[in-house]
Amino acid sequence: MWSLPDLGPLTEAGIVENMVHGPANDLFISRDSRWVLVGSPQGKQVYDLATGAKAGAHIASPRGGGFSPDGRLFLVPSRDWGAVQLLHTATGKPATGPLVHPGEIGSIDFCDGGSVLLTTCNDGFARLWDTATGQLIAEPTLQQGRGFGAFVSPDGSQLVISTTDGTLFRLRSSRSGHRRVELPRNAAGAMPSLFLPEPPARLLWLQRDRARVIDVASGKEIEGGFAFPEPVNTLDFGQRGIGIRPDLRFMVVRTVETKNWQAWELGNAGITRIVPLEGAPDGIGWIRFSPAGDLVAIIANDDPKRIRFWSLHSGQPVGPPCVSRANVPTQNWIPAAFSPDGRLFAAGTINGVVSIWDVATGKEVRQLDAVRDTLVRFVEYSPDGTRLVTAHETGEVRLWDAATGKPASAVLSHGEGIVRVVFSHDARLLLTASYDGTARVWSGRDGTPVSEPLTHGSLRHAQFSADGSRVATASSAGVTAHLWDVATSQPLAEPMVHPVPLFTAIFSPDGRFLRTETVARPPIPTKFWLWSIPPPLPAGERTPPWLLDLATICAGQAVNDEGRFVDASDAVAKVDEVRRTLAALPDDAPYVEWGRWVLNDSPDRPIAPGFTITPAQADKLAATLATDAVAPEP
Repeated sequence: MWSLPDLGPLTEAGIVENMVHGPANDLFISRDSRWVLVGSPQGKQVYDLATGAKAGAHIASPRGGGFSPDGRLFLVPSRDWGAVQLLHTATGKPATGPLVHPGEIGSIDFCDGGSVLLTTCNDGFARLWDTATGQLIAEPTLQQGRGFGAFVSPDGSQLVISTTDGTLFRLRSSRSGHRRVELPRNAAGAMPSLFLPEPPARLLWLQRDRARVIDVASGKEIEGGFAFPEPVNTLDFGQRGIGIRPDLRFMVVRTVETKNWQAWELGNAGITRIVPLEGAPDGIGWIRFSPAGDLVAIIANDDPKRIRFWSLHSGQPVGPPCVSRANVPTQNWIPAAFSPDGRLFAAGTINGVVSIWDVATGKEVRQLDAVRDTLVRFVEYSPDGTRLVTAHETGEVRLWDAATGKPASAVLSHGEGIVRVVFSHDARLLLTASYDGTARVWSGRDGTPVSEPLTHGSLRHAQFSADGSRVATASSAGVTAHLWDVATSQPLAEPMVHPVPLFTAIFSPDGRFLRTETVARPPIPTKFWLWSIPPPLPAGERTPPWLLDLATICAGQAVNDEGRFVDASDAVAKVDEVRRTLAALPDDAPYVEWGRWVLNDSPDRPIAPGFTITPAQADKLAATLATDAVAPEP
């Protein structure tokens, strides 16, 4: 390496030789001449120019890369050019999660001193990213065909898009793009976060020794939180079922210090009564609450054939144990459920048997002729109590008449194991999800297909909205959550991208938010994420004309009478008309909140429609929760 203009050597020949292992096909030098990024067919390596020492690990990446203007960061594209990874130059560790694109990336450029990254993609959009967070700082707008150009001002506040016909579009950036709220866990033992059952959306945020209540829209802690009388074992929550009754009137916990099972009765002032469960298992176990009455079932990990019940009010055992003919699976999920009236309890086993017991007597009243010699993954009653659904690891699902035990449907098949079965709240629909990458909606009465398969990679979870009109799915392979319309089987929003695989995707009771949970993948801990989702149109309402105009402006395209996309770049001239229309509409008109947010270019606008929390407040909330260490059980 040589200096200009005197061509004096900057490094010794031996040092340079040590930097290159095989043919080099890429070379990038930081502006301060401190670092060099060398690429070869095997990947890339950063070196210190003064010493030749390696900085960080070798990175598998194709050609392409570069340093931020200050040299703190460098970037490399993925092998398929569908993502960009930002890394710290000195250590080689990721600075953010991958910046995922829906197609192949065309160009990459830093601006604003390295705080903003501009990328273009063959889907026709230019994107601006915050290099500190990996978040978009503006929504992609004005979709173009191939061959377009994009240029950003030095401060990142304006974007110019050039088209193939010579037209230039200038756009202002709010520097605060649509984003989600991140709620990190800073520990190995992750505790749950649950939506409170009634609107507006509020989150019960559990920690090892207390519970907080967080208003979802503002991110602020509000009244309703309470301290625990003693710390609880996080494993009982994270791996052994959620020990909180859905109506939030009771918690069942196994404490850390005394290792006793207790029922905590909850009221407006927090925990109002503590009831020890007499004769409960010595070790950890799975918890199921009765929808009626005050019963809880516990299946101990060390005795998976024996199911016992306790009164939440008295703490005394109720009836004799129910003894299964084979072990009930207790690894990842327990296939067991109360009937809605609380009189019966059903459980599946490792050999395919599904038994139903009378809770009061402990006697087996029925055995379902399910799929023999295959592990039962799920057993659930419909909310009206007329149906029971069973699902097996081989992909077979069947509905049963709960009164007679006879089949109510043919076998509903998936290609691989089942990861989720759930009824809609009104019991009309049944949702199944499988490792085969599909979620399916069936009639909750007879199993007739209601929709086309909802295809979404390797699924881990699926859930109905409260009204049953939408479905959320979570994928572990695609690290995305999708929102679907049940009636049309079509997606309703862009994929919600996460940096690591997902566990769950849950609707808030008001249907305005989605809560997702990701798997811990060092250095990224377990996290919960809150997303704003578009609400359904009220019954009888049609899509507002202004919304179609705004969609045309943002896309730069329209649909002609033949159902094909055609260029509509000139629609941008109507943007002021759309602004005036939105200003004149009442605040509760359909989608008005969303339209106003899109056209709001203030840097202090909320992070997304439906939220009032700003980007700075969201970052502060995430930092606060990340410091709340949750230690595992001693």
